[in-house]
Amino acid sequence: MKSDRDNVFVDGPTPVSGGGNNTARVRKFMKGELGQERLLKHVNITQPPYSERYPRLLAIYTGESPVTTQSVRSLVTTASDPRFIDGENGDFPFKDVAEIQKQLPGFKPIPFDKIGLLNDEYRERK
Repeated sequence: MKSDRDNVFVDGPTPVSGGGNNTARVRKFMKGELGQERLLKHVNITQPPYSERYPRLLAIYTGESPVTTQSVRSLVTTASDPRFIDGENGDFPFKDVAEIQKQLPGFKPIPFDKIGLLNDEYRERK
């Protein structure tokens, strides 16, 4: 899984990281009211297509797989970080990726221009 690499966390709670077993914490959330709503009501992870596309999520939910996390080359910061082009207005690419790579060797910039909602006749970017 690559999602644990090259992340930028902006103005949020401290992410779970540092490696280790987070199974009890994650399963407690999954079995709680909010977890049940998100995992079984909004989408049903026990049924296709979710059970087929995300079998590990189902295995964690059913107790068949542990949860370990390790955050690699990730940055926790605020929108006012001067390294962003204009973070306070939602423009999060870094001005100088080479500078970030000095702090986090191997960091790969997030391709903001290739992610997010598509602008089409049903939605416009705010």
